[in-house]
Amino acid sequence: MLEKLIRDAYKLSKAGNLIGLMYSSGKTLGFKDFASEDDLEKVMNIKWDMLYLKSIPTDTEIQIYEYELKDYKIKNSEETLFVLTNHGETRLMY
Repeated sequence: MLEKLIRDAYKLSKAGNLIGLMYSSGKTLGFKDFASEDDLEKVMNIKWDMLYLKSIPTDTEIQIYEYELKDYKIKNSEETLFVLTNHGETRLMY
């Protein structure tokens, strides 16, 4: 599910209000490192362990580990990404 969240969050980050960093055991990449979704897809064969997201409008940030991620949803009408982990729900405006 983390891979799908990475892809979706990357698309949402295009509006400029969501920062994303992807971490694996040997690599760290930010959403800004990719010019397109095709560039992102080239690194999706890596096993990403954690996704860091930060909402610029609300200054909300979250570290999302694959083993803690339970679910997420996007509510376009509110421009908000809801992330549910073992620690509860976090809302990130984009």
